[in-house]
Amino acid sequence: MLINNYNKVAVVHAAVGHKPRKVTIYAPQDREDNTSLHPAVANANVGGALRQEEVDLVSVDSWLEANRDYVDSTKIKFIKIDVQGFEFDVIKGAEKLLRQNVKTGLTIEAEYSATLITKGGGDPLAMLHFMDDLGYQIHGTADPSLITKERFAEMAKRGGQDDFVFTPKP
Repeated sequence: MLINNYNKVAVVHAAVGHKPRKVTIYAPQDREDNTSLHPAVANANVGGALRQEEVDLVSVDSWLEANRDYVDSTKIKFIKIDVQGFEFDVIKGAEKLLRQNVKTGLTIEAEYSATLITKGGGDPLAMLHFMDDLGYQIHGTADPSLITKERFAEMAKRGGQDDFVFTPKP
């Protein structure tokens, strides 16, 4: 952050999700980039021994509320989410922010893995319906064209991993 002169960044030792609480996170030895709230998801890509740590889980909305004296949430224009299949949980925890900023052009980039979502007990289509209801449309990152609900359902069915960008509907 210092090298790139970023001075409006907060590093928080916590998991991010929907309902604030204590959670156990699982991380493969020497591969913390695959840390997850579900051991099967943490091990899905790399295998091996897992270490565990109990941490606070915060929602984006609860963190913004607790830090409202320091952060003007109306100025947030971009969110990047990559949380090993629990992206929808983070999005649900940012619902207030997403509703508030849909008209100001808030863009969300989220990794999407139907396989990891399913391993973690989630519904691969739920995020699309939720974001659609909030007034967002979906694009691919490799192919920026609009992704229809039908195409998204096909992608969810085949599994695999994609990165998506949610932008406000025109």
